[in-house]
Amino acid sequence: MEAQAEGMPIEAVNLRLTEQERSVLAGAAQGLTDKESSRRLRISIRTVQTYWQRMKDRTGLTRCQLVMKYGQAHLEERIQALRRRVMILESRLRTVLKNRHRPGRRR
Repeated sequence: MEAQAEGMPIEAVNLRLTEQERSVLAGAAQGLTDKESSRRLRISIRTVQTYWQRMKDRTGLTRCQLVMKYGQAHLEERIQALRRRVMILESRLRTVLKNRHRPGRRR
């Protein structure tokens, strides 16, 4: 089952996780320890560990695989957002350059 789960898209993994479990996963992706996650979420460290076990049981992925999948998905989202921003800036730059080189324009 683990080999199949590895290819599972993050959307499918997210559907299997509760909001609190996703928060623990997000914290781990940011480099938080279980203890730091428990403090941030105001839950016991044992609850954090229980969430990890449930996530593993539901997805068939290891903790490391879950964090990698989460990180990869959010990196791809960030890249898409940056690409959109670059396209907007390029468009604005083309407009500025086009207007700058118009003949007969007063300065």
